[in-house]
Amino acid sequence: YAFDPAAKAGKRLTKVTYPDGKPLKDDDKLTVAMSNFMLANSPLRGNKLYNMVTLNDAVPIVTALFQATRDAHADGKCISPKSEGRITILS
Repeated sequence: YAFDPAAKAGKRLTKVTYPDGKPLKDDDKLTVAMSNFMLANSPLRGNKLYNMVTLNDAVPIVTALFQATRDAHADGKCISPKSEGRITILS
């Protein structure tokens, strides 16, 4: 996606595409991942229209992430995320 952080709220997201460059349509349905903090504090949590999951649904993923971190540390490695170039800042 591309966004303009200098734009007014509600106008910052300027373009959303799939990995193949095809534009996202207004009626496309997506699965969105978010942190436990964001889910727990979202005003949309529990809103059936948005079909948001509970924190308990994230436990297997968080557990796997913690294990991967422990394994990397035990091997003398560090988990270090890298920019993939999927996000474009316009200003």
